[in-house]
Amino acid sequence: MGVDIYGKGAENKASHNEGENYFRSNWWFWRPIVFQMEVASPELFAKVKHWGSNDGDGFDNADDCIAMADALEKMEHLIIHARKEQEAMPDIDCKYCAGTGSRSDLEPGCNVCNGTGNVRPREADYPHDWDFTKEWIAFLRGCGGFEIC
Repeated sequence: MGVDIYGKGAENKASHNEGENYFRSNWWFWRPIVFQMEVASPELFAKVKHWGSNDGDGFDNADDCIAMADALEKMEHLIIHARKEQEAMPDIDCKYCAGTGSRSDLEPGCNVCNGTGNVRPREADYPHDWDFTKEWIAFLRGCGGFEIC
């Protein structure tokens, strides 16, 4: 599951799916992009009410899209730094097996941590990925406005 985003303008050759005016993301990568846009330009971000749903909301024009792309590009170092911080987070004890690697209700081991007793922290679940953000920026530059579906 995720979002399918359709451009409103001319065909976008730089889009996520080459040759189409279309961008696709799963929720794990879309949520960080939404957060990045909110930080990059709160004024533009506020023009769209439903970033986290598939109801057709989005920017209505190319000017807003290009302005958001410009704002995101200025955040490159912050996005890369956020990813490095996520990767540096230490694993935490699995709450399902209390860090033992074995659950009393399952034999053998733990199906959540695969018997290691450790899992990645929740904050690392939604990766900030600069390469993916660049694909979004390229889409924004050519879409002429978009709808989140």
